[in-house]
This record gives sequence, structure tokens and C-alpha cells, in this order.
Amino acid sequence: MTEAKVVTAGVTRWKLMGLGAVGVTGMAAAALASLVTAYWTDIWRGASRRVAILDVED
Repeated sequence: MTEAKVVTAGVTRWKLMGLGAVGVTGMAAAALASLVTAYWTDIWRGASRRVAILDVED
């Protein structure tokens, strides 16, 4: 019976570590999404300016 408890404890630990990794990944994705949302106008303006420059050079 003690072997089953050791295995169960190990699986529980892996599960908690996995949930922690998912949480950290979610926070990083939220931070990135916030940055893109906050600077979307600048990103769009920069991208359209580059397209215009490429059109002029061709």
C-alpha cells in the first residue's frame, strides 16, 4: 500500500507542476496580448508605413 501512496504523491506533484506551468504560460500570453492591444495603433501604422516604402522602391 505504501508504494501506491508514493506513486499517487508523485502524480499529484506532476499535476501541480503542470498546472503551475499552464498558469505561467497564461500570464505571459495575457501580458503579450495587453501589449499588442495597447500599442496596436503604433504597430499598424508601422506595418503600413513599411508596405508603403516597399511599394515606392519597386
